[in-house]
Amino acid sequence: MKAFIKKPEVWTTLIYLISGFVWIILSDALLEELALNNKMDIRKIQSIQVWKGTFYVVITGIILFYLLHQYFKRLDKAVFHARELFERSPNSMMVFDMETISIIQANEAASKKYGHSLKNFAGMPIHHIMPEEDYFLLKRSLESAKGSLKGEGEWKLKLQSGTKITNHAFWSTIDYNRKNCRIFTFIDITEKKEKEHKLWLQEQKQQALINNTKDQIWALDKSFKLVSFNQAFLNGTKKIYGLNLKAGDSLFDQEETVVRTQMWKGLFQRAFDGDSFSTEIEETNPNGEKIFWEVSFNPIFTDNDDIEGACCFVHDITKRIERENVVINQLKQLREIAWIQSHKVRAPVANILGLAEMLKNADEKERAEQIDEMLNLILLSAEQLDEIIQEVVKLSHKIESDKQLLPK
Repeated sequence: MKAFIKKPEVWTTLIYLISGFVWIILSDALLEELALNNKMDIRKIQSIQVWKGTFYVVITGIILFYLLHQYFKRLDKAVFHARELFERSPNSMMVFDMETISIIQANEAASKKYGHSLKNFAGMPIHHIMPEEDYFLLKRSLESAKGSLKGEGEWKLKLQSGTKITNHAFWSTIDYNRKNCRIFTFIDITEKKEKEHKLWLQEQKQQALINNTKDQIWALDKSFKLVSFNQAFLNGTKKIYGLNLKAGDSLFDQEETVVRTQMWKGLFQRAFDGDSFSTEIEETNPNGEKIFWEVSFNPIFTDNDDIEGACCFVHDITKRIERENVVINQLKQLREIAWIQSHKVRAPVANILGLAEMLKNADEKERAEQIDEMLNLILLSAEQLDEIIQEVVKLSHKIESDKQLLPK
């Protein structure tokens, strides 16, 4: 209601009506008082009535003329400024006739941008500078916005060379030479769109790279809530802990998972404090098998060098650990073989060598007397040596079988 009363045509009319009623009532009352006191005849009263009415009409006419003059003066000034803004705008601006879907007028910026003269723009159908698909989108958008005073959207326009550029357009409804028109302001966002597309492609490539790795990657904020993660992390947490996580979930609020243990919290807290480090962690998969991870933690910094969270990289080193364990066992067995050769083999070999030397140096009588005993001792030492050799062979076979256990 207040907005309605504030309209110039409304408050001007109200002032005219109120002042008219007040004038009629007061002037008639005054005339009646004068007529009674001066005993005026009817002709004189009628003459005064005519002059009274004429005076009112002249005065109100002068006032209305002044008000209308000021109103149209402001209107002309507004139109002049609007035309100045239209013609001098650095952005391309065009007036569209909504009945013929053609351009009525364009500004100098549009002429320079699209390569058409202002004369050629006048009366040009919109589809001459707009790709067919965008032309139909524009028509559909304008039809759906019937009754609206303003709107916006993104459409492509063609330069005179045929190059298509993307624009963000703002429009508003105007009455131009008694025609239903809309004035459009086109802002070239082609470069912005290309940068956004390149950035999107880069993000897609990075995402593909992250998701194609078998390493688990995820990031937490300082409240231990998931910020981002790759597919390997989702698969791993679901396989090992049976969790279906999403961004915003807290790892330490989950049930039956070691991820909420103090060990993990302590590791992340180190990263929150600014430390970048790696460590090895042992876990157990659902089959009860041990798995080993090499886990790297790095703080995440804002543009102001404040730490807002931490990222974690998990590399499965189970096969490496298994290889190392096999190699360690093999080294242990080789040391055992070396010890056997240096200690156990030495005794029977020394006995055989000693007995052989005794037989060699003995005379025929001593040799005949001691030959049986010597042979028994040599046989005993040979049996001991054979047992030791079998033990070495067994250890050698153990080493060979352990090689088969090496993960591929």
